[in-house]
Amino acid sequence: MSKHKHLAALPLGGVGIIGTNMMVYDCDGDLIVVDAGVSFPDESAPGTDVIVPDTRFLREHAKQIKAIFITHAHEDHIGAVGYLWDDFAGAPVFASPLSQMVIQGKLAELGIKPAKGQMRTVTTREQYVAGNFSVEYVPVSHSIPEAFALAIRTSYGTIVHTGDYKFDDVAPFGQITDEKRLAEIGAEGVLAVFGDSTNVLNPKETGSEGPVIAHLTKLVTETKGRIIFAAFASHFGRTFEIAKVAAKNGRKVAFLGRTINKFIQHSKQLGYWPKELNNWVIDAEEAAGLPPEKVFIFASGTQGEPGSSLTRLSQGADVRGLRIKSGDTVIMSSKMIPGNEKGILAVINGFALAGANIITELTDKNIHVSGHPGAPDVKRMY
Repeated sequence: MSKHKHLAALPLGGVGIIGTNMMVYDCDGDLIVVDAGVSFPDESAPGTDVIVPDTRFLREHAKQIKAIFITHAHEDHIGAVGYLWDDFAGAPVFASPLSQMVIQGKLAELGIKPAKGQMRTVTTREQYVAGNFSVEYVPVSHSIPEAFALAIRTSYGTIVHTGDYKFDDVAPFGQITDEKRLAEIGAEGVLAVFGDSTNVLNPKETGSEGPVIAHLTKLVTETKGRIIFAAFASHFGRTFEIAKVAAKNGRKVAFLGRTINKFIQHSKQLGYWPKELNNWVIDAEEAAGLPPEKVFIFASGTQGEPGSSLTRLSQGADVRGLRIKSGDTVIMSSKMIPGNEKGILAVINGFALAGANIITELTDKNIHVSGHPGAPDVKRMY
């Protein structure tokens, strides 16, 4: 590391790959870290559960780490926090209430107890000073509540770290991207932008969540038999909206999956839980005994993850008293992430062999929309 005056950015993950997001910014020897995510291995890495960033650099410069800043609560941005906790050398961790809850849960599972005051709750418009940096959180739309871009101010100029974002006026339980504040920051002068490019090869604007909710509402309303609905557990805004539709149509709602049930707990603490669902949620065991047209089941595992509720159901397994039956409708409201095709297609094939009606993004483009910007959205951000 240079002893001369300098400002540098060092990506330890998330650049050129999907997942393991982690960026280190260095201003005259002071370091801040943005995000600490995981990625999930394909079949070429048997026995590996997750992949974390290579943090040798942080270990070699531990005394210079001033803070960790978390943009949002997706696994590819916070999943490695617990595994890398010691590498942070006691630096404060700044995060939104939802991100904090998710991180605290992961730390507890690993038997880690943060030092008093180490976890810091952020709000918008505040400036958080860490060494030679001052960091502001700017709300953005994404597929999970409490997602933020960061305006990172230094003596050399301002860096905008967008995190994951999109532009959408419909954001269940989330916020819309604060374009006014971003424009104000832009008018002040921006030295560099480090931005989300996940969908940059898409020549179209990313669609809104609104039409997806409307289309899923129509599907749920018109479906006669039992419904198994699958989406990313962290996309609980969409899941809760569709569960409310199911309840309005007289269906009891059961949630299968450890992660979605954790997000339900968090949502109740943070005020995201729709109270109109209180009298409609039941255990899976109770759902198994109800008429098919009276049941709506959320099952985790949209990417064909081994051992997930959706995968086990597709294999004919008994999942808390539930088995897939001919006439069931399975709605997989998610995209097929590159690298997961084999597992996802195996799940689809399993349901087809059981006689279920399967609706995926392959057969119905209107059941999912990305949380990442297309090329026109990237231009709009810049």
